[in-house]
Amino acid sequence: MGRKSALRKKTVIDEKNSFIGERIVHLDLKGAPPSIEYIDSFMNFIASMGATGILIEYEDMFPYSNELEGIKAHNAYTPQDIKKILFFANLNNLTVVPLVQTFGHLEFVLKLEKYKNHREVSKYPQVLCPTYKDSTWLINRMIDQVLKAHPTSKYIHIGCDEVYYLGKCERCKKKMADEKLNEHKLFLNHVKKVASYVTEVYKVRPIIWGDKITDLGVDLIKEFQIPQLLDVMLWHYRPDVSMRYDDKFFEVFGRVFNSFWIAGAFKGATAVDSIVTNRKYHLANLISWMEIIITWNHKIDFKGIVLTGWQRYDHFSVLCELLPVGIPSLATSLEFLNTISDVDDETLGRTLECQEVDTFDTSVSIFHPQAFCNFPGFYVYKTIVTFYNLQQRIYSLRDIPNGWFSTFNILYSFSSPAQVENFVINFPIDALKLELKESWSVLQEHMNEIYDEYTVNEWLLTYIVPFSIRLDGLSKAKKAILMKRDWPRRPFVNKTAIQSLQTTCSTDNEFCGSLFFT
Repeated sequence: MGRKSALRKKTVIDEKNSFIGERIVHLDLKGAPPSIEYIDSFMNFIASMGATGILIEYEDMFPYSNELEGIKAHNAYTPQDIKKILFFANLNNLTVVPLVQTFGHLEFVLKLEKYKNHREVSKYPQVLCPTYKDSTWLINRMIDQVLKAHPTSKYIHIGCDEVYYLGKCERCKKKMADEKLNEHKLFLNHVKKVASYVTEVYKVRPIIWGDKITDLGVDLIKEFQIPQLLDVMLWHYRPDVSMRYDDKFFEVFGRVFNSFWIAGAFKGATAVDSIVTNRKYHLANLISWMEIIITWNHKIDFKGIVLTGWQRYDHFSVLCELLPVGIPSLATSLEFLNTISDVDDETLGRTLECQEVDTFDTSVSIFHPQAFCNFPGFYVYKTIVTFYNLQQRIYSLRDIPNGWFSTFNILYSFSSPAQVENFVINFPIDALKLELKESWSVLQEHMNEIYDEYTVNEWLLTYIVPFSIRLDGLSKAKKAILMKRDWPRRPFVNKTAIQSLQTTCSTDNEFCGSLFFT
C-alpha cells in the first residue's frame, strides 16, 4: 500500500495493527429488502469479519402501525421480523443503530397524498416543511415507534442530509420574517427540536449527517448548542476525502466538536444504476479516511467508521448494486480495518474462502471468482457479475459500424442482405438472445432465494427486460431484411412516415427498441 508505516504511528491502531473504533455496517432497506434468513447469515458474516454494529435504514420497510399504518410499504417487515433482526444482532454482539429520516429524504412519506401539506415545496416530496403544524407530530411519532422497537439502542441516526429547498414555502418565509431567521437558523431550529425530543424522552444520543450542519459555521453551531445535543457523522464516498474535509475543516470544527463519526461506502456510491461494485474505488476512500483519522486523532475523538451500502440513491431511483454484490467490497473494507494494509484479490479470495480467483475487468476492479466462495449470496453475486459481462459485450457491439442496419434500414427492411449477414457475424443477435435468456433464468432462481418477488421483478425489469426487448426486435428486423427479395424505388421517406413512426413507438416498445439500439 505504501502507507502502512505511516498508518501505524497513531493510537487509533492497536498492537495488532487494527482500527480500534466502532466498525458499523449500513443496511439500506429502502430497496431490495433481504429475507430475514439472509439478514441472519449476513450479520454472522460481518461479525466474523470484525464489524461491531449495524446501522439500519428501514425507510418504508419498518412496520409502522396505528396512525402511521399508511406510510409503510405493502411488503414491510413485521414486528416479529424486527425482533428476529435484533435477536440476530445480539447473538453476534452487534450494536444496532436505527436510522429515521426526519428532514430530508422523506420521499417515502411525503409522496403520499395524505402528507402533501407537509412538503416544503409542494411539487417536490423530498423535504419536510419544519414550520407546518403537523410536522413535529409526524416526526415524533415515527421516532416513538422505531425506538420502542429498539429498546436497547443507545444511538438513533436522525438523517438530515441533503435538505434542499429550505425556506421556500410561505409558512417558512413568514416565520423567517417574523423571527428574523435565515435558512440556517430555520434548519437548526428543527434539528434541535428533534434531537431534544430524542434525548429528553428516550435518553438516546442522536446522530446527524454532517454535510448540512458543517456548512453553517461554528458560531451558529455554538449558539444552538449542537455539540451538546448530538453527534455528527461526516460522509464522503470518493477516493480523496481531503477534497471535502481538508485540514482547515478539522482545525475549525475540531474546536467545536470533540468527536466525529465518519462514513465511507462499500457499495452504492459510484453510479445510480451500477449493478457491480468497484471494490478498489471504495478501498481508496477508506484509506483516505484512515489517513485523516491518523492525522487528527490526537485532537479529535473518532468514535467509529460506518461503511454505507446504499441500495438506492433515493426513494425514487432504480436499484443499484444488490447487497450480495457488495460483499467482496465490504469484506475488503473490513479486512483493511483489521490489518491497515492493502487487500489484493488473492488476500480477498482467502478471506472469502474462494476455491479459485481470476482477475476480471480490471478497469472497474470487479472481484471475479471462477469457482465457489463462502459468503452469503455468493450465487447472486456470481450470476450478476456474469450478466454484467454480457451487458458490457452488448454495449460494446453498439459501436460496430451499422450503415446497413440503422434505424432507416430496419424501419423499411431496406438493406443489403450480404452486409446484414456480415453485421450479425460480429453482432450475433440470436446467440446473445439465448445467453440473455439463460442469465434471466439463473438470476431469477438465485435472487428468489434472498428477495421477494417484487424486488426480483423490479431488478429484472430495470436491467434485463430492456435488453430482451431490444434483442427480440433486432432479431425480427434481421429476419425481415434477409427475407426480402425485391426493394422499392427511391424516394420513400416522407414526413408522414416520421409521424407514423413516432405514433408506433408510443405503443410498440419492442419494435422501437430495435430501431434505436444499434
